[in-house]
Amino acid sequence: MTSESVRTATVSRRRVLQATAALGALGALGSTRTPATAVPDGAGKTAAVIGTGFGGSVAALRLGQAGFRTTVFERGRRWDIRKDGNTFPSITRLDGRASWFGGQVGLGGPAGIPVAKYPGLLDQIKGNGIDSVYGAGVGGGSLVFGAFTSTPRKQDFEHVFPGGTGYDELKRVY
Repeated sequence: MTSESVRTATVSRRRVLQATAALGALGALGSTRTPATAVPDGAGKTAAVIGTGFGGSVAALRLGQAGFRTTVFERGRRWDIRKDGNTFPSITRLDGRASWFGGQVGLGGPAGIPVAKYPGLLDQIKGNGIDSVYGAGVGGGSLVFGAFTSTPRKQDFEHVFPGGTGYDELKRVY
């Protein structure tokens, strides 16, 4: 490649992914691997985890178990569950709780429903033909899965999870 072609090369998602894969392969070739059962000795070491979603929560747990002094950062709020069931907005009654300081809630299209700006549940990033929506708050994406997760039939649940906490208790409490 000439210096001219390097200057004019455009960066695309494909090029970034290719470069990342190549670097990962090189790193794997030169690394020494430890068994999956080995737990690093993190005694006296610190770690920071950004986000309390599924990945961040598990990472913080595992780091703590390995002895790391771990700090977890979350920009969103902790949502105290209300007994009246009105902790979060419903899909038919949207308000500011549905949007992270967005001023509107988009439902998959270009138009949005105006709402008051508030540190709500969902943040949305629009760019380069891709819209990304994710949870903002303690719990990350798990906060918004209620609208997307169906309740399994009792017989299916009990077949997959025999014993332990019963289906009726889980459905009633959680």
